[in-house]
Amino acid sequence: MFTVVIPLYNKNNYISRAVSSVLTQTFLDFELIVVDDNSNDGSVERVLGINDNRLVLKVLKENRGVSYARNYGVKKAKYSYIAFLDADDEWLPNHLHVLNQLIKSYPQAKMFSSRHETINEQGKILIRKEVNYNYKSYCINNFLCMYKNDYSLINSSSACISKDFLLNEIGGFPEGKTNGEDIFVWIGASLKSYVAFSVKKTVVIYRDAANRSINRQWNIPYYVEYYLPKVFNTEDRDLKSFIRKGVLTSFVSLLLNDNYSFNTAFKFIKFIYVYDKFNLIICLIIWTTPVSFLEIFRKLKTLFNKV
Repeated sequence: MFTVVIPLYNKNNYISRAVSSVLTQTFLDFELIVVDDNSNDGSVERVLGINDNRLVLKVLKENRGVSYARNYGVKKAKYSYIAFLDADDEWLPNHLHVLNQLIKSYPQAKMFSSRHETINEQGKILIRKEVNYNYKSYCINNFLCMYKNDYSLINSSSACISKDFLLNEIGGFPEGKTNGEDIFVWIGASLKSYVAFSVKKTVVIYRDAANRSINRQWNIPYYVEYYLPKVFNTEDRDLKSFIRKGVLTSFVSLLLNDNYSFNTAFKFIKFIYVYDKFNLIICLIIWTTPVSFLEIFRKLKTLFNKV
């Protein structure tokens, strides 16, 4: 039924938790493929120490990036549905059961997901904005409109996609891209198929100092890079609105990033100038905000992650 794919790179302290959460699922018809992206911190040895015949470890000879690792696992899968989990997150025991219910209830859908909760480095649950739904599950035909207002709809630890659909219709995850590559897939899938969603929280996302995106090297999110040049020639208002919001949130995340540089911001401004004059003005206003205000935003961001 399911092939679970976990891309792994230097997550020695977390991978056992992720793998254990898969192997203790109440739904039993699955295989688990862990694709190690040439880790050097003992992650491989940690996985090798887990004895379960449902677990398959694939070790890449060189570091190829998370998209390549995911695609590699998908191509090796023997089942029709691919459920993804990041190596530093975990599932609740009913996650695959809930996904199976969605697949049976909404055969017209090709992508499936459930809600998640987020826990910070102090072990506290972060309260996120969530839309209140009237039903326990949905088959969504206006996914981008809903996703724009409720990011708990899907992520790289809750998503499940038809294998053939992902490889043949979407083309897999964009290899060589390290930011927004997953959202690129969610957008592509939603434009070509229905998305089924359960309001049950079956996934736990961890935001600690080691894996917060604010610490990573920033680059233009791939979904913005790909869709912004195309979006203003389309009549799809939901896609246009989603990408425009993505431009603003991406620029703000750049300014708050620990690796912020003037040259990177200028590169993004030039990119926006070509395709999105309205957002260009807003970004310039944000960019010229006094440094003291940006420092306040940065401190609020840090405080938010600790609350």
